[in-house]
Amino acid sequence: MKMIRKTDFIVIGILILAAGLIFFFNSVILDTSGDYAAVYVDNTLIAKYPLKENTDLIINGYGGGTNRLIIEDGKAHIESASCPDKICANQHAVSKAGETIVCLPNKMVIRIISTDDGSDEDTDFIAK
Repeated sequence: MKMIRKTDFIVIGILILAAGLIFFFNSVILDTSGDYAAVYVDNTLIAKYPLKENTDLIINGYGGGTNRLIIEDGKAHIESASCPDKICANQHAVSKAGETIVCLPNKMVIRIISTDDGSDEDTDFIAK
């Protein structure tokens, strides 16, 4: 069996430090907070709701399915859904630009966007 050398500990320490710095930079330094929750049903933008305003609404999805969207404290989450698997309701709340909540059976997507988000709203971001 090989002995662990001092250089192995140094390499492991450098890797842990690099991972910690990347995590710190992404979560603290970069301000990626979103401003709006864009609601798409069947790849069509239905509405945009500001994350600064508390909102409780029912989204009518594809085929008569429904999702209850709650926006509070600058975060959006699905409280309940009519889909059989409830994966969308079990996802964590989203608040950073680019984060999404997806309900495949109801063809509903909640996408967090910022005001300076240069993306075209007509861009198809759903793989079909």
